[in-house]
Amino acid sequence: MKRKILSVLVVLALVLGMSLATAAPAAAHLSLATSYVNPTGTDDDTHGTGTGTAAFKTIKYAVSNTSSNGTIDVAAGTYIEPQIGIENNLTIVGADESTTIINPSADTGAAGHTANLANGWFAVSPGYTFNLSNVTLDGTGHLMGAGVLYDQASGTVNNCTLENIQYQPSTTYLGMGIAAYNGGVDNTTPTAITNVNVTNCTFSGIGRIGIYFYAAAGELTGTISNNTYTGKGAGNFLDYFVDIEGGTVTISNNTISNCLGVAIPDGSTSAGINVATYRNLGTTATITGNTVSDCSYGINVGIDSVDLSMVTANNNNLAGNTCGFANTSTTNPVDATNNWWGTVVESGIKALISGTVTYTPWLTSASSNAVTMTADGQAAVAPTVTTSAATSVAFTLATLNGNLGNMGTGGTATAGSVIVSFMYGTSSGSENVSLPSTTLTANGTFSAIIPSGLTPGTTYYFEAMAQPNDMTAPVYGAETSFTTAKITTLAATGIGAYSVTLNGHLDKGSATSVIVSFGYSLDPDTTYGTTATVTTSPMTTSGDFSARLSGLTLKGTYHFQALGTIGNDTWSGVGQTVTLVPVIGISVSPTSVNFGTITAGHSSASQPVTVTNTGDYNQSFSTTLANGSSGFYATNLEIGGKAVYNWSSGSVATSIDITPGLVLSIPKGTTAGAHTDTLIFWASSAQ
Repeated sequence: MKRKILSVLVVLALVLGMSLATAAPAAAHLSLATSYVNPTGTDDDTHGTGTGTAAFKTIKYAVSNTSSNGTIDVAAGTYIEPQIGIENNLTIVGADESTTIINPSADTGAAGHTANLANGWFAVSPGYTFNLSNVTLDGTGHLMGAGVLYDQASGTVNNCTLENIQYQPSTTYLGMGIAAYNGGVDNTTPTAITNVNVTNCTFSGIGRIGIYFYAAAGELTGTISNNTYTGKGAGNFLDYFVDIEGGTVTISNNTISNCLGVAIPDGSTSAGINVATYRNLGTTATITGNTVSDCSYGINVGIDSVDLSMVTANNNNLAGNTCGFANTSTTNPVDATNNWWGTVVESGIKALISGTVTYTPWLTSASSNAVTMTADGQAAVAPTVTTSAATSVAFTLATLNGNLGNMGTGGTATAGSVIVSFMYGTSSGSENVSLPSTTLTANGTFSAIIPSGLTPGTTYYFEAMAQPNDMTAPVYGAETSFTTAKITTLAATGIGAYSVTLNGHLDKGSATSVIVSFGYSLDPDTTYGTTATVTTSPMTTSGDFSARLSGLTLKGTYHFQALGTIGNDTWSGVGQTVTLVPVIGISVSPTSVNFGTITAGHSSASQPVTVTNTGDYNQSFSTTLANGSSGFYATNLEIGGKAVYNWSSGSVATSIDITPGLVLSIPKGTTAGAHTDTLIFWASSAQ
């Protein structure tokens, strides 16, 4: 048997006095998950839960009485609304943009390059998400800085009409349909990346900018697609459908026209799409599938010669503009390949371009199935590239592989030069990290090493890429994936006085073979400086592994971690600790003794009992009886020449036997009869 020591923790519960104060109840305030607005409704706390006369009368009242993540359903009608602050997550849905009309009741401030909620008609505070759909915002009769203003906020404006949003368009040249801010030179540092999307909307009579993005590098993303923008035509004003000054934006399938105004004071000129890093670095725009016509500039990139905007513009219809494409930067070329310029004659295309713009190859018409043409008038044939399986996959690195099967024709590919590289990331279809490129002069395999920075136990997706040197749009191989290996430290088992088993787990991922081991050290040393080998290493499949340590320090606390090595890449699991404690164990043989018949006044022969230390540290043994110290055997049985309750073995080493004898003495005058009891052996350790 084992002796058990019980440690008791006494917890005192203290009761603290508390005085409670009462306050007058707050004014009633609704928090509806869905509220309704109708011109026949009433703004009080008994309305808003139904349509028609059961609804609220104004959108502003509904905003104040709708819960976070709630929806406001606005019926057809005309609503005169003041500035509305959005201070929770909210969605407003109209009946239809042609029948749900919202007009202002007051002016706002003038929206510019600084985020200021006072400048927005619908003004969204930092950290919230606001969605608006199926309404018309008509700013006629008032000075409007911005129809919807997002300040470090997110949301989507879909299927809306924004018209006559102007703020002195011929003097201050202001007025924005939708403005989104998130950090930058004039704003506070953002706390999170925000996302603003504008889709299926119609803009007209806008003071300056239909959609404005202003953000610090990488802090604002968005999609602007399937919108229609009609500028004010020629005159002393400006028109930009989109003006991106910071952020990462996709601009696709929009129809833009009539951006022809010129500001008299400084000669600023209108453009269908404007992208610049004048105020903020990190502007990235992908422009595709748009039709831009009757504009002074179809697409303008940059504000000066050192502008660093990253722009790719492909498959757009840029016919009918005074200047189809302009780039002010002298150091940062723009990819404007595969666009329709209104002509297939190269000299005519060049006349529509200003600055460093790569336009070869170009489309032969505005049709979606138009072929691309090279500078020599021949149809271009893109290179063919295949993505091959990754190799040398480890914990934080891998080698990506590809094959260039055909160098294509067109551009400098005909001269025997194609740039190849890889894109990779953790989301399928959204590879966003590029590796350094290589220039090939012949078909064949190529590879690139991700030298570090991968996360263990993570699946990565990648594509091989091939691109002629003249910046013709690249082609990609099929997406392929790999998974990095991961090591996990598991809890120790088999804990003894001088030994322990360390455990770990390997998730092999796409690696082929992994050397596994353990590092450990005795507290207070936390360097894991001693290595324990694993007999099953190297491992070629995922699974658990272990190493048995012996000869350790009694009661020592050890720090340990599982280790994995693949080539030059080593990774460790999170460290754990284990404290060694002796294992107490005892065995007794035989398990029963029959003393037979003993005459009163006599003693039995000695019955030997073998007691063995089965623990892993020195122990001592003692005995008690199940019937207690006052029973028949307590006064008449001796073990090793001593009374049961006085016997102790002294120190017994591991795996050593002792054989004390049991002798039962029957006093004179004892009444005949059978007597039974259970002799209990106890083992204990000094540690």
